[in-house]
Amino acid sequence: MSEVKRMKAPRQVAVGVLADEGLPEQVITTIADDLPGIFAAQVSEKTRWRVADQVEQLPLDENDDLPMRTLLQRHRQDQRWDLLVLITDLPRRAGTKPVVAGIDVEHQSR
Repeated sequence: MSEVKRMKAPRQVAVGVLADEGLPEQVITTIADDLPGIFAAQVSEKTRWRVADQVEQLPLDENDDLPMRTLLQRHRQDQRWDLLVLITDLPRRAGTKPVVAGIDVEHQSR
């Protein structure tokens, strides 16, 4: 009798994209449908990528920064997203240098 190898179903990752109204909204509505294929090609073809985009006015906290962790926690519960991408055209700086992107990898609770 030949040995039958069990194939694991591909792991699914739900990526939520929150975009501010205006130009960020235009950008995400243009590329949202392409993102699962891009993630598969650039990150992992073994992972099934589910991307959902949503437009809302992104709030700022008391320090005039985007509350990434708060938004992620809220949308993890409401939308069941594993990852959250925020797209905004708000100017950001670190001292005198412009900030193009920020990432929070330390907060990985489920």
